[in-house]
Amino acid sequence: MGFTNLPLVEVSVRFTLEETLPFGLPFIGELRDLLRGVHPAVEDAPFVLPPGSTMFLPTNIGQVGAVRFVGGPEGLILHVQPDLVGIFWSIASTPLQYPLHQSLFRQMSTLLAEIRMATGMESVPVKSVNMTYAKLLPAPLGQAADVVERYYGNSLMVPHLHNVPQFHELNVSWRTEQNIDLRFHVQYASVQIGATQTAGYTISDSGGMLLNGQSPMGGLEIVHTELTRYFVGSITKHAKKEWGFLE
Repeated sequence: MGFTNLPLVEVSVRFTLEETLPFGLPFIGELRDLLRGVHPAVEDAPFVLPPGSTMFLPTNIGQVGAVRFVGGPEGLILHVQPDLVGIFWSIASTPLQYPLHQSLFRQMSTLLAEIRMATGMESVPVKSVNMTYAKLLPAPLGQAADVVERYYGNSLMVPHLHNVPQFHELNVSWRTEQNIDLRFHVQYASVQIGATQTAGYTISDSGGMLLNGQSPMGGLEIVHTELTRYFVGSITKHAKKEWGFLE
């Protein structure tokens, strides 16, 4: 089961940690060297934070707030901060196509292993796992209801979006019987795709869970399965046809 033509602009896997990492330039240098042993093209790009981050840049360069390693396999970006580890694919940062979730999962497992080696930890204590798929649907401002209804039907509070003078965002979140938190988010944005800025509605589907003793990678598989089940069950026949849904 999958899609051949999803208009993805960003996919992310994020692990929040129970304990903070011993962050700083020595740790970053050691982690970079370890990652280069697996992916020789890796370079660190300090101070580049994920979209929506509210972290401030450090006043003391010896106390770095976050680091992203670019040049990873298949255009993936590896993000590390004291209490969060993430793997990102973004259409704005690579000409390569999205490499499917299995690649993100493999690289997250590798990143956790390298962090263990860089810190001397027996294991990286992960508190929760989260995965997000973000799509861009080009459309003029003012067509939020039409876009959401066309691709998701009218079950997600869409009637409230008709004929509004200005659309800000739509955010719906809930918890499933399997204790998976799901989130549906819509906002108007402009995304860099190649050399072009494309405006439209970004629709993000997210899933996450507290691990409560489960293995991080096992929890991530559970979240992905539930997120996929929700997504396939929510989109319209039109969306499945346009996005190349494969049973």
